[in-house]
Amino acid sequence: MAEIAWKNATEIKPDLIIAWNNLIMLKDNLGKYQEAVETAERAITAAGPAGTFYFHMGNAQGKLEQFQMAEESFKEAIRLNPRNALFHVNLGVLYHRFKKYLDAQKSYLNALKIDPALSSAKQHYETVSKKIDMLKNREE
Repeated sequence: MAEIAWKNATEIKPDLIIAWNNLIMLKDNLGKYQEAVETAERAITAAGPAGTFYFHMGNAQGKLEQFQMAEESFKEAIRLNPRNALFHVNLGVLYHRFKKYLDAQKSYLNALKIDPALSSAKQHYETVSKKIDMLKNREE
């Protein structure tokens, strides 16, 4: 029912960013990751580029294990809205998941520079920093 309502809203007012975002997130939450990606692409065409569209698309692409595409989507989200700390955190999570620990650490640090109180950024930063230290100690 909600999916139909949000889809109708995007058809009535194609430039309504919140309707597109909600439709993309709903598809993602339902595990319809490819549909979420396709909906984000339609949103970009209909309403124009928005950081949130690329952010949600990156989340879905990451769940589809499309690492490079997800990375590009998160980077575009950050380019469009560099002061959104969550965009940096999610790019860090993507890097962390694919064992690019130094890139993850940098992304979490960027998020903390924007919002020092962001608990998810703090937690992820601490976790990846411990992992990096552990790997360094293993090499020595």
